[in-house]
This record gives sequence, C-alpha cells and structure tokens, in this order.
Amino acid sequence: MQEQNAALEQRIRNLEQQLDASRHAVEHAAARQDTDRQQQERDDAADRQSVASLEAAVSALKDRSHSLAGTLEQSQVRTEAALPKPSVIRYKSISFTPGGYMAEESVWRQHALQADIASPFNSIPLMGSDLFSISEFRLSARQTRMNILAETSPGSAHLSAFLEFDLLGAGLTSNSSESNSYLPRLRHAWVQSRWTNGWALSTGQMWTLAESNRKGITPMAANAYTPDMIDAQYVVGFTWLRQPGVRVVRDIDGHAWIALSAEGAQTALSARNAPASFLYCSPGTSVLASTVNYSFDKAPDLVGKVAFEPGFGHYEIKALVRFFRERVYPNSPASAAAAYNDNTLGNGFGAAASWTFARKLDLSLNGLVGNGVGRYGTSQLPDVTVRPDGTLAPLLGGQGLATLDYKIGARLKIYTYGGTEYAGRRAFVNAKGQGVGYGSRLDNNTGCDTEMPPSSSAAPATGTCNADTRSIEEATAGFWYRAYSGEMGRVQYGLQYSWIDRTAWSGLGGAPTASENIVLTSVRYYLP
Repeated sequence: MQEQNAALEQRIRNLEQQLDASRHAVEHAAARQDTDRQQQERDDAADRQSVASLEAAVSALKDRSHSLAGTLEQSQVRTEAALPKPSVIRYKSISFTPGGYMAEESVWRQHALQADIASPFNSIPLMGSDLFSISEFRLSARQTRMNILAETSPGSAHLSAFLEFDLLGAGLTSNSSESNSYLPRLRHAWVQSRWTNGWALSTGQMWTLAESNRKGITPMAANAYTPDMIDAQYVVGFTWLRQPGVRVVRDIDGHAWIALSAEGAQTALSARNAPASFLYCSPGTSVLASTVNYSFDKAPDLVGKVAFEPGFGHYEIKALVRFFRERVYPNSPASAAAAYNDNTLGNGFGAAASWTFARKLDLSLNGLVGNGVGRYGTSQLPDVTVRPDGTLAPLLGGQGLATLDYKIGARLKIYTYGGTEYAGRRAFVNAKGQGVGYGSRLDNNTGCDTEMPPSSSAAPATGTCNADTRSIEEATAGFWYRAYSGEMGRVQYGLQYSWIDRTAWSGLGGAPTASENIVLTSVRYYLP
C-alpha cells in the first residue's frame, strides 16, 4: 500500500511539474506576445511618424514646385519680352520676310462697269449705254496679296529678291457663279544687286521707273509712292505700270540719285475708220493669251530719272522714249508689193515732289506729259492713232495727280486724292470724206445720249456713238482705321468714295459726258 501511495504521490508531483511547466510556457508566451504587441505598437507609431514626415515632405515639395514653376513662368515671360521677335525666316545665309494681307472688300457703282474691285475708268458708260441705267454691287476677296522678300549679303553686295501675287487674274473659265475661281496674278518678280560704292542693278518685273518713289530710287514695293486706297486700279492721274525691265541706279551721296531703265513695251491704239492697210498687233500664241492682241515691239521703252533730297522733301525729274512700229501696205487696194515697216518715236517728260510735315501729313504732286504716254496712266488712254495711209500718229497726252494723307493718332488715317488724264485730238479725213484717227469732229455722236434695246439678254447696246475720250477726272476721299496692330499682325478697315467724270471730244451731235459715283469698303488682315 505504501508503495502504491508513493507511486501515486510521485505521479502527482510529475503532474504538478508538468502543470508548472505549462503555466510557465503560457506565461512566457503571453509575455512574449505582450512584448511583440508593444514592439508592433512602437513600429506602428514609427511608421505613422514616418508617413507623417513623408507627407509633410511631399507637401513641402509641392509648394516648392509650385513656387519654382511660378518663378520659372515669370522668368520665361521676362525672357520672352526681352528677346527680339524675329521678323524673318533664315535659311542658310538667306533671310526671308513674308508679307501680304487677306482682304474682304465691296464695291458699289452708280453705273455698271461689269468690273470687280478695279475700276476701268475709260469705260464709264455714256447716257446712251444700257449700263448707264443699271447700278452694280460686288463683294470680292481677290485683292488678297501674298509676297516674300529674300535678302543676303555676299561680299560687298547686298542681294534682294521680291515675289508678289494677288488674285485678280481671270482665266477663260473663271466666273462668280459657284466657286468664284480666279487665278493668281503676278505683280512683282525682281532681283536687285546693290553695292557699297552706290551702284545698283535690278532685273525682273517691278514698278516702272516713271512712277514716283518715297525716298531715293529703289524697286521696293513699299518705297513706291502708291495711293493708299481700296480701288485696285488706284486713282485717275496716277502714273504707273508693272512690267519687266532692267534698271541701273547710281546713289551719288545719299541725297541724289540717277537711274536709267529699259522696260517692256506695248502700244495702245485707238482709231475711227482705220484703214486696212497696216498691221501693228496680233493675238498671242504659245504662253501669251490667245484672246489678247500684242503689239510688234521694236525696242523696250527707255526711262530716265533723277531724284534728289536737299533736306526737306523728295523731288524727281523724269523722261521716257518709246518706239512704235507697224507694217504698212500702201496703194489702194492694199498691196504687199511695196510693204514696209514704219517707225515712230514717242516721248514724255515728268516731275514729282513729295513732302512730310510733322510725321502726320504727306503731300505729293505728280505729272507726266508727252506724245504717246497714254499707257502710263491708270485710265489706259491710247498712245497712238492712225493716219489714212496706215502710218501711226502719237497722241499728245498726260497725267496729273495730287495726293494728301493725314494721320490722326496711331490708328486713323484719312486721305483725299485728285487727278486728271488727257488724250489729245488727232484727226484726218480719208478719200471718202470720213474722219479718221482720234477725236474727229466728223465722228457721229448723235446717239450717245439715246438708250437702245439690247441685241440679246447678254449684249448691252449703245446708240450711234463714236465719241473718243478727251479727259477723265477723279476726286476721291476715304479713311483707314487700324483696329489692332501688334505681334499678331494688323487688322484694319476702310471706306472710300470716288467721283469720276469722263468727257469726250466733240463730234456731230456734240461732246457727250458721263459721271460715275463709286463707294468701296475693305477689311484686311496684314501679316506681322
């Protein structure tokens, strides 16, 4: 029994030891778990502190980034403002300067001329024309203009090349019925070499040397003293042509210039009862228009000019020589057996002066007179007529123009121009007793004021009227207002009013006259 009790007690002690060991293990695990929990809490707190620090750093970085961006933006604005704005495009050693404008314009005429934005002044209808009783209104974007100037300076020379187009060309199928499809028209295409010794050579199509300049003598379009108006045919009395030529200029001392040019020629002829025994023109072939007659030119027109600027104002004296030619077939009836080429000279002399007062008012006076100079005027009056024997006879004629431009502030400019053009009477009587030539007193003008019905719905008629234009006068006024002018270019709009009077030479039935009232508007955007 004692042994059993001892064994039982030993077992109890073992169980108590195991219980103590289990209790110690549980207590140790609990203590370890508590330690791990405390460490986790410490780790979580550290993580929260790290996250808070990181969030603060990110926020500070964002604030710094925003501040830096603002500083950089302000710096960029200041830098861009300080840097010069390039007005040219550079390619290798050449600088290209684009220019031109987009235009939307309108024209209203009291008497229809069947014309776009350019007015044919010598076509103003007399009272007997059906067009006299019909007005016309047209919208046009065709005076839109594009140009580019190229410049470079190799060695002692400065080279310039200028190319310019507008949209006033018309092809055989051009119309205003649907797409208003019109052709680009060449205005300028020239190259100039200018040396440091004062010499300059220009070749290509440019303003005629007979047109006045604002300063010195250059082919630059901006330097031409061109009336700043809406009508694309400019103003009556304005001497101008754009034609191919070769020009030499000598700049003497920056205050005087002398120039000579050889320029493309054409002959403008008008004749009543002209004989059939001469030939001076024919329709074009190859790349000349087959619907237009071209004269048989013997030589280019020669134009010389002297310009000087003594200190106040710009002054010019100019002269030109023209060479007219035709093939004459003498005898009656005409015979080729004795045919010959007849040559006739034309000449002209002109002067111009312009002044600027207080940088606000520009005044100019221009004039050209001579035998055979009608083509040099904007109205395109004739150069020559014909005698009964078929030989050409130059007409005395000329142009005169006065212009006044006044600037009011930086935005508004007003202008007024007045001009006149004249074609002299040169008339003969043939073997039949008929008046031959230009402006004959025997011309039948009895129907010039009598309207006649048209021969068809598209063929306006006139009465019996053989009147030749004696003179054309115009008075015009208008304004330009610059709505915006800055880095993005220039926007301006304008209004122009013109009054034109056309007077014919007297004939049988008197000397008919006609007047025209024209109103034009324009909105233009110029490239910067």
